[in-house]
Amino acid sequence: MKEGLLMLNDHAKLVTTLNKEVECFDAKNKKYKLLITVVFEDFDPIQFSYSLLDQWIKKTIDRKAIFPEEVAKMVYEKMYVLTKEEGHDCSYTVTTTTVKHAENLNVKVSMTHTPK
Repeated sequence: MKEGLLMLNDHAKLVTTLNKEVECFDAKNKKYKLLITVVFEDFDPIQFSYSLLDQWIKKTIDRKAIFPEEVAKMVYEKMYVLTKEEGHDCSYTVTTTTVKHAENLNVKVSMTHTPK
């Protein structure tokens, strides 16, 4: 019976979610918080260093004047490079969401990579 369970698990997808909240500035130099979420799926664990992505976000995006759409595109492209370097072509979705403020319009942007 254990062998049957192991066979089922061999085909199970792993779904990993990474979250990072950063501070950015809009066109009027007003500070806003942005939640970056990356969700990826593969049959094997993806072996890239999460700290590499974290450090890249801190260096490239945190406390910069940038729009949520630009952040989504930049993280999408960085994930593409990181997964390709590790030999994976997996599905992933990058979502950026401004943290809710009653006085502001909130923005949510998503980009999805689907392997061919």
